[in-house]
Formats: sequence, C-alpha cells, structure tokens
Amino acid sequence: GERIVAAGINGLPDIVEEPRHQLDLVWVKEIEPFDTPLNLKIAVENIIDDPVEQTQGLPVRRYRTGVKFGLGVSYSY
Repeated sequence: GERIVAAGINGLPDIVEEPRHQLDLVWVKEIEPFDTPLNLKIAVENIIDDPVEQTQGLPVRRYRTGVKFGLGVSYSY
C-alpha cells in the first residue's frame, strides 16, 4: 500500500510512495559434491522492476531500483 516518505510542510500534502508490484524468486537445492552435503541458494529479487513513484498530489519522483541477483552456498555440520 501507500506509505508516507516525507511529511508535507507549509500547507503542502505529504510525499507518498505509491504501491508497486514486486516479484521475487528463491531456489534452494541440496548438492553433494565430493560427498560433502552443501545447500545451494539462488535468489532473484524484483524481477519485474516496477518503478517506484512518489507523489505530492502530482508525481514528484520516479525511479527504478533494478533487479538483484544472489548466489549462496552453505555447509552445516
């Protein structure tokens, strides 16, 4: 939903960040190279890269945060 980014002053309305869509994907797989149990994790955040829009009655700022990729390997003993 909407969220206030900055409170309005001198009679101006608040600056509000409009709702946006975000799609994330996380894939976890157990692998055993060299008979060692490892967990492999691949993550992609903000796949559709919907723009962030801030308004103060009218649009005042619009930007994209980009897509973030992550790769991790963990070992538990």
